Amino acid sequence: PEIHPGALERCNRIDDDCDEILDEPTESFVLNESTTEGTLFSYSGVWTGNRYALLFSSRGESPRDLRFAAFDGNGALLVEPRVVGTYDTESGLVSPRSIWTGEEVIAAFILVGDDSTSSDVVVVRFDEEGEMLSESHPFGSDDVELISAAPGWDADRGRLGIAYRVGNFGSGYSNLEFRALDFDGDGFEANPARAITDSAIQAYSPHILWIDGGYSVAFFTDHRREFEVVHQRLSPEGELLGGPLSLDRPFGFPYSLTIQSTGSQIVVAWSELILASTGDMSFARIEPDGSATTPASPLTANHANSTRPSLAWAEDHFGVAWTNYPGGTVSGSQ
Repeated sequence: PEIHPGALERCNRIDDDCDEILDEPTESFVLNESTTEGTLFSYSGVWTGNRYALLFSSRGESPRDLRFAAFDGNGALLVEPRVVGTYDTESGLVSPRSIWTGEEVIAAFILVGDDSTSSDVVVVRFDEEGEMLSESHPFGSDDVELISAAPGWDADRGRLGIAYRVGNFGSGYSNLEFRALDFDGDGFEANPARAITDSAIQAYSPHILWIDGGYSVAFFTDHRREFEVVHQRLSPEGELLGGPLSLDRPFGFPYSLTIQSTGSQIVVAWSELILASTGDMSFARIEPDGSATTPASPLTANHANSTRPSLAWAEDHFGVAWTNYPGGTVSGSQ
């Protein structure tokens, strides 16, 4: 009875609506339009069990804002977009990435210094109404250039794992590292770093999640302009478990990625820039142990430069948020 023309298409490898296309997105809706006061830049959404919680940042004159919105599975706004944090920086508030622990939203992002050569990882905690519970700067004054960071929640130990990129994007090298963060009741304290990749290649845009007793990290590599979408399993302490798994070798330039779990599978979605103003998104599935994958499949095919996907699993289907350029509108789909 759930498989018929007009049925809701679910992410289950079944053609629920009988249109001969598996797991295609359904309807989309615009959450917020960009304004002359600041372009909507990067964002991350999670499903809390009864709503999507979305964090996104502005890109414009200093100070930069971190904003929060919440909406139900049909796209109806439950919490209007509003500013939840303001940061005095000329260079940027980069890549907020969020997770749901079962009780609260935790997000990590990079706050770039005014000289663009120093930066800091910021970890914030929110309830599902968008009220900030705490803000931490767990990396202190490490002498590294942090470019992107993403959190994963170790539910077994109640600790946070951070995957992040260090190095200079324009220099031809960048590594990925991992740190476990312990919560002390007020904020997070960082443990020593562990390497995920080495400097033989450029690795960038890490995204991490906790599943099946360990971490899964998805990221891009660039070896002399040959690009690859990669998945790597880590132990709870950040040790490499097996070798990297190749998900795709995009024709264009991959530059935004997200990873999410259904509970029984891992799904990675990414965007690919084909030309200066055109691009689409794709996704692939992985087994929890990281041992197998399905071929990459298109998520969009309109060449509208759809980018920066963010996935949230809502029990039997995915919610997807992304940006359509030009214009800076944030869109969503189920």
